[in-house]
Parts: sequence; C-alpha cells; structure tokens
Amino acid sequence: MILRQISVVNTLPGFVFYLISWIGYQMAQQDFAWHKKYNLKPLINVSGTMTNLGASIASTPIVNATAEAMSNFVSIHEAQALASTAIEQATGAEAGFLTASASAGISLSIAACMTGVNPSRVEALPNDPGPCNEIVIQAGHLCGYGA
Repeated sequence: MILRQISVVNTLPGFVFYLISWIGYQMAQQDFAWHKKYNLKPLINVSGTMTNLGASIASTPIVNATAEAMSNFVSIHEAQALASTAIEQATGAEAGFLTASASAGISLSIAACMTGVNPSRVEALPNDPGPCNEIVIQAGHLCGYGA
C-alpha cells in the first residue's frame, strides 16, 4: 500500500489526489469548535509554519508551561537568562536568545550587525543608523507581520 501511494504521488494528478485526500483526513481529525465559537473559517495549514496562518500550534506541554508562566510575575532578565541557557544546551550553540517571533529575531540580529558592541550606536537606532544602513534580506521575510 505504501509503495503504491509513493508511485501514485510521483505524478501530478496522483499528487493532487493524494493531497486532497490528506487534507480531507486532516479536516476529519480536527475539532473546529474554537473556530465556530469566534465565527472564524476552519483552516487546514498545508504550508508549514506561516505567520499569517498563526505560525504553529503549540503542544500541550508548551500551552501548560505558558499558562503557568503567565500566572506569575517574573523578572524578565532572569527569565531571559534561563531561556538563553536552555537554548544553548538544546542546540549546542555558544549563546541563545529568546525573541517574540522570527522577525523580531531578524530585527535584533540586523541591529547588532549595524551597531556592533557600541552602546551609543545602539541608543541612536532607529533615527541614526550610521554607516551600516543597508541590508540584504530574503524576499520571503519581507512580510507585514512581526517586528
């Protein structure tokens, strides 16, 4: 059965049929009660992590951890340090930094490249970007969402 599906998918009509079947299966599995409650159209995301489709659905442990964190006051500096350490350990990177979104991370990275470690250059942004005032960015990141 799996080999047959793979060979069918290798043709455009086969792929379209497979995709439509997969979407139908996903719709049958999903509970759209939340959409109905707020009068929103049901949506099946077949594009991956897209900001305009709500980015990604958080797993239950993440939802629970977020709810727990949002029920308490916390020093943002301490929480950022804790998150940075977790990112470093999970990825093996020399440093990690938690941002609100991918575009916020891109914005901070660009600002760091423009200013280096000079605090006066950092404080001058965005009014005076200095000599480093042009960037190259992937067209896919030029969207109206995020930072």
